[in-house]
Amino acid sequence: MRRLARIAPLLAAVAFAGACATAQAPESGTEAARADGGLRVEVQNDNPGDFEIFLVRDATTVRLGVVTSGGFARFDVERARFSGQGQVGILAQALGGRARYQSPTVLVNRGERLVLDLSPELRFSNLSVRR
Repeated sequence: MRRLARIAPLLAAVAFAGACATAQAPESGTEAARADGGLRVEVQNDNPGDFEIFLVRDATTVRLGVVTSGGFARFDVERARFSGQGQVGILAQALGGRARYQSPTVLVNRGERLVLDLSPELRFSNLSVRR
């Protein structure tokens, strides 16, 4: 039993080091736009509030996640929810408040990504499509 107590931390360290060694660098640019036909959404929140982010497509709303004040978040939408081309919009709903931003609908093609900039005053926020 004592021997196991001495070996357990060593085994944990070896397993952790192996996991770190196999980690890949995050994707960027065009490669990040999901090779499987999905969609990448990036959100920069310069607003003082925290926001819950939703993808809106054909009257269907899918929750992507939360972006905190002054933070950046990257969300990948699965191919099952986004087939590679279509018109989509983004809804940003303030957590614990009534403030919200509804983007205009934009056309997104395979290999492109959506970038949402939430400004301190929501009406000046911007959604763009980038390669």
